[in-house]
Amino acid sequence: MFCKGEFIGKGETGDRRQVRFFDVWHFHSSGKVRLRETYLALGHEYVKS
Repeated sequence: MFCKGEFIGKGETGDRRQVRFFDVWHFHSSGKVRLRETYLALGHEYVKS
């Protein structure tokens, strides 16, 4: 299963955070989660800096 999401909130030090992410969920035949992989989507601004 694939899931695309966005976190908007504050980091540990109180700084503003807005991070997009993409999750890939892998399941056992029993239906239980076997593996979850999360990828951050930082955008083109990250590459420019």
